[in-house]
Amino acid sequence: YASEIILSLIYPFRWQHTYIPILPEALLETIEAPTPFIVGVHRSLISKISARSLKELVIVDLDNNHIIPYI
Repeated sequence: YASEIILSLIYPFRWQHTYIPILPEALLETIEAPTPFIVGVHRSLISKISARSLKELVIVDLDNNHIIPYI
């Protein structure tokens, strides 16, 4: 639901890029896309995302109130 709130905050604009409310583990490679994206990820997958060498990624951990930039 948090990703839906983000989209409502940018109203009247529309997000034109990749948007996946809840990303299944089978599609985890989607976060390596070279385009902007908003993706909701289950907490259990955060360690798998952190293990990848990604640049220009920001993880917003709503459970622990942390923002983790990978720049």
